[in-house]
Amino acid sequence: MGSASLLTPYIKARRDKEQRIYNDYQQLISQPEAMPVVVDSILMKKYNIKSRSTIWSIRGRVQQRMLQSTNELNGKSL
Repeated sequence: MGSASLLTPYIKARRDKEQRIYNDYQQLISQPEAMPVVVDSILMKKYNIKSRSTIWSIRGRVQQRMLQSTNELNGKSL
């Protein structure tokens, strides 16, 4: 992400929060017999999120950023 320095403090804080949510999701869902609905509920309570679709959207954005940064490192364009 060459333009990371051009981000506002709000965007940086939001991305940091989204990354924490993504990491927490991955940690919880990797446990044996973890159920996605329960994992979403835990994260919703922890981060004061009102909708499961918000968790889904956040995970998608973080995955897209990770894919984009991986492609940039490999010299590929999306």
